[in-house]
Amino acid sequence: AGVFAIAVLGYQFIFGHAGALSLAQGTFFGLGAYTTGIIGSQLGWGFEATFALSLAFPVLLAILVAAPVLRLDSHYFALATLGIGQIALLIAINWESVTGGANGIPGVPGISVFAIDVPRGWPLLMFVWGLAILAATITWLAIRGITGHAFALMRSDPLAAMAVGIDIRRLRFRAFLISALLGGAAGALHVHTNRVISPDALEFHIMVAIL
Repeated sequence: AGVFAIAVLGYQFIFGHAGALSLAQGTFFGLGAYTTGIIGSQLGWGFEATFALSLAFPVLLAILVAAPVLRLDSHYFALATLGIGQIALLIAINWESVTGGANGIPGVPGISVFAIDVPRGWPLLMFVWGLAILAATITWLAIRGITGHAFALMRSDPLAAMAVGIDIRRLRFRAFLISALLGGAAGALHVHTNRVISPDALEFHIMVAIL
């Protein structure tokens, strides 16, 4: 629940605040999970490095696809982001030498922060929910004041927002990046709690659950 809370906090930015029906949050989630799963299990890197990369790669993907897809509106934007997710799923299934294919990658290590292990049970629960509270605080601070009003106006009436000088493309871009950042964080925690990564993390039902 804490893992998906973080994913939903990110999705709230692009769908809730920006009003854009993105179907890429599950992709960011899966990319974060695969990043941690591959680097943590095959290269043996620690949580500090894998978690940072699980944040960075989804944000990088969001930057790469933002220019073409954020120009689209309504269901065109939704279909474009859905297509990105399907491409990522096909890569995960067919690039067997890296992703393990349909079988995935077992034996992903647990969380160890600065050589301190976080075991299953209450310690892991408190760690995940601590990060969820941190994510909630960051997102709350990000929409306070004028920024929050700008998002609300853009969501309800984009033309009115542009008429008063609000750069709606910049706001949507910011929302898309934040959604990717928190989606990647959720994916990394997901694979640490399950200790295995498979194409299931990129399946459409993850996106449906977040929505």
